[in-house]
Amino acid sequence: MKGPGLSKSEQASYAQLDELKSEIEAECDRYWRGSGIDWRPLKPVAKGVVKRANESQSDD
Repeated sequence: MKGPGLSKSEQASYAQLDELKSEIEAECDRYWRGSGIDWRPLKPVAKGVVKRANESQSDD
């Protein structure tokens, strides 16, 4: 996480937490892959394209 309102030490802390989160997720994935059970919720699947009301229907 980076942003103009964070100090360098806060940014470093967030970077460490993000790295730790990634490691934990990878360990969980390895565990659950070996168990044959996927506990994670299904990822959303796009059903179609959404257009704004003011966009024209033709591609001219």
